[in-house]
Amino acid sequence: MLTFNMIWSWYLIFGLSIVALLIVDLKLVHQHSQSLSWKPATLMSLQWAGLAAAFGVLLFYLLGWHFSSAGLFDSLAAANLARNQLILEFIACYLIELMLSIDNVFVFLAIFHFLAIPPQRQHRVLFWGILGAFILRALFMAIGSQLIEYPAVNIALGLFLIMIGIKMAYIKEKNTSLKNNSLFKFLKGFLPVTDTLKEGQFLIKYNKKWQASPLLLALLMVESMDLVFALDSVPAVFAMTKEPFIAFTSNILAVLGLRALYFLLSAFLKQCCYLKYGLGAVLVFVGLKMSWLNSLYQDHFPISLSLSIIIGILILSIVASLWVTKKGLKKTRRP
Repeated sequence: MLTFNMIWSWYLIFGLSIVALLIVDLKLVHQHSQSLSWKPATLMSLQWAGLAAAFGVLLFYLLGWHFSSAGLFDSLAAANLARNQLILEFIACYLIELMLSIDNVFVFLAIFHFLAIPPQRQHRVLFWGILGAFILRALFMAIGSQLIEYPAVNIALGLFLIMIGIKMAYIKEKNTSLKNNSLFKFLKGFLPVTDTLKEGQFLIKYNKKWQASPLLLALLMVESMDLVFALDSVPAVFAMTKEPFIAFTSNILAVLGLRALYFLLSAFLKQCCYLKYGLGAVLVFVGLKMSWLNSLYQDHFPISLSLSIIIGILILSIVASLWVTKKGLKKTRRP
C-alpha cells in the first residue's frame, strides 16, 4: 500500500468538491428536472463519465508529482510503472462500480414510483441519498482497507462475490411488490407518515405533531438499499486495488451518475436481456481474482488483463443481447 493514502488533504479536497458538485446539481442544474428521454440521458451520462475521465487525468499528474517529491522509487521508470498501474486500477474500479450500479438505479426508481415521488422531487432525495452514500462508502472503505491485509478475509470476500455473481446470473428475479418488503413495513410501522408532499420537506407538522413525508420514507429506503449494495461493490473494488483513495474516488464518481444511467438504461432495458449474466460473470471473475488468482501472481493479478476481461464481458453481453433482440424482431415481422 503506497504512502499517498496518508495524504488526508487529497481526501478532504475530493470530498468538498463532490459536495459542492452535488449542491450545484441540485440547486441549479436540476432544480426543476423532469424525466429524461434517452438522448439527454446519454448526454448527461457522458458528462459524468467525462468528469471521471478528467479526474483520472488529474490523478495521473498528481501521482507523478507525489512520487517524484516523496522519492518513493529508485528510478523514474519504476515510478511511471507504478503510476500507470494505479490509473488502470482506477479505471477498472470505476467500470465495476458502474456495472454494479445498474441494479441499484432500478431499485431506487421502483421506490420513487411506489411512493409516488414526482420527478421534480426525486433529486432532493437523491442529493441526500448520494451524500449519505458518500459517508457510508468512506466508512466502508476505511474498514475494508484494513481488512484486506488479511489473506483469510480476501478469500472469504472473494467467495462471497462468487456466490452473489452466480445468484445474479442464474436465479430468476421475483416480481415482489414493495408492499411486501420487510424494510418498508418496518419504516411504515415505526414512523408516522403522511401522504402530503409539502414543498419537498422531509418532515411536516400536522395538528401540532411532526410526521414523516413520503420523501423521508424514500430517503431512508434509498440509504438502506445503498448499504446493502455496498456489501457487493466495496469488496469488488478492493479486488482490483489495495489503495483506499483509488477505491473511494472511483466508487463515488460512478455513484454520481446513477440518475442519468437509469434513464439511459430504461430506454434499452428490454434489449439487454443478457446484461444480468454479464454482471454475474464480472462478479464471479472479481471473486476468483480476490480469493485465488492474485495468489498465483504474487498477490497482483495483471490489472491490464483484469480490465480487458471486464470490458470484454460487458461488450459480449451487450452484443449478444442486441443480436438476440434483433433476431426476435425479424421473426415477429415475418408474415
